[in-house]
Amino acid sequence: MENSKINQIVDIRQSPQWGEYLKYLGWKKHSLGDCKNIYCRGAGPLTLAKMQRPVNLNANDLKYIDQLAQENKFAFVKLEPSLEQSVDDLTSAHYKISQSPLCPPSTIFIDLQNDTVTLEKNLSHSAKYSINRAKREGGHVEFFNSPSVDLLSQVYPALKNTAIKQKFFVPSFDDLKTKIDLWGSECHIAVVKSVDNVICGTKMFLGFNGNVWFMHGGTSEEGRKTKFGYLLLWESILYLKSHGYNFLDLEGKDDKRFPSFTKTWGGFSHFKERFGGIDIQYPYPVIKYYSSVLKFLSRLYNSAIPL
Repeated sequence: MENSKINQIVDIRQSPQWGEYLKYLGWKKHSLGDCKNIYCRGAGPLTLAKMQRPVNLNANDLKYIDQLAQENKFAFVKLEPSLEQSVDDLTSAHYKISQSPLCPPSTIFIDLQNDTVTLEKNLSHSAKYSINRAKREGGHVEFFNSPSVDLLSQVYPALKNTAIKQKFFVPSFDDLKTKIDLWGSECHIAVVKSVDNVICGTKMFLGFNGNVWFMHGGTSEEGRKTKFGYLLLWESILYLKSHGYNFLDLEGKDDKRFPSFTKTWGGFSHFKERFGGIDIQYPYPVIKYYSSVLKFLSRLYNSAIPL
């Protein structure tokens, strides 16, 4: 039953706010209908297109994508299917499996509709211990809805340094500010502080359509010496539940199907698993080539080109 509810979740990458965010990044939107958005942009002589977690695409939708591709001279379309998507329909439309995801191919959902007792019961023994230890060490969490630019400037160093340390994409300050502006009251920043009120860690969450996604996180050097990260996520779960969200997507865990893409994800995956969520594995991303050169190379190697 839990998984069937998750299957119905409309991904944040199909939200109006995400469309405006991609526009800020230089992408152009085409829509096949509600929550069936495809985005394209130029890359040198090529025009690339992507479609991330759209609601289930039928045969007519896939034909319309072909039409858009011809009209806009797409070199290829990379599609990351939703959980409800018929893979057979994609195969029939000549999409090939890609080994290069653009967004996390597996993740963990926390069911915020559970009562607090159940949420706490789902915590691992080590998570409970770490949360209590963080409290004993004087850690405390503060939350900010529609956070200010001043707050962002305070937490940005931890976000940036953690992204560099984990070898993730490093979002610019303006990138994060744009998200805050676009999501407004559905943007939440959680901050964990030491007993001396020094910021030791932070998380940004974005809500859409009754659910919420962990989007960015960071920990200071001092914070890494503590168990404050456990307290930060636990208090965030309770906070987001109190705001009426149904599910929290922790946005990514390691996936053996994509060893190169997720090879550095083991540590934070293990951390997330200790909160007792629901493991979800999305279908393989797929790709369809429209460029004659890419079609030839694909036939030559008898597989999808890793784009």
